[in-house]
Amino acid sequence: MNSNYSHQNKKMLKFVPVFQAYITEMKYIISFILFFVAFPILSMGQSTTAFPKPAILNDLQATVPEQGTVQVIQESRIEDLLARHLELNRRSEGITGYRILIFKESYQNSREKAFEEKSRFVTNFPDLEVYYIYEQPESRLFVGDFRTKSEATRMKLEIEKYFKNAIVIETKINFPKLDKLEDKQ
Repeated sequence: MNSNYSHQNKKMLKFVPVFQAYITEMKYIISFILFFVAFPILSMGQSTTAFPKPAILNDLQATVPEQGTVQVIQESRIEDLLARHLELNRRSEGITGYRILIFKESYQNSREKAFEEKSRFVTNFPDLEVYYIYEQPESRLFVGDFRTKSEATRMKLEIEKYFKNAIVIETKINFPKLDKLEDKQ
């Protein structure tokens, strides 16, 4: 009987490390599952952050003597979406648009050559912004902030008279200057 007991005890001793490894693995799996269930729930709480009411809505609903009254009827969620959209635009570094690449080189003196090309460009097109970008090992010159590809393509046709390899590139551009917008109207 004693040998039977020791045989069972040996089986039990072999089983214990396997069982402990199984329990440890289950702890990791359960922690992993809890993290991925709890994380979206916690982040949803952050997405309900209140943004300030857009001033444009107040301006629209203002009563102007001898001109009438405008009343905007909408769900509050639309106002929240508009406020969120305006806030995200305020935080953004720019908008998607187009620039024209006029210079791209990666040799040793490319920086000096880029600045020579920049002054040649500014001489011919003083109203367009020029952007020098150096990302190892390349120097590049971009020009303009165009909101549409057709606008950039029209300008590219003019630039190609001086810079044969000019190409239109979709990229982040600066917001249009307000004084330029007012001149167009």
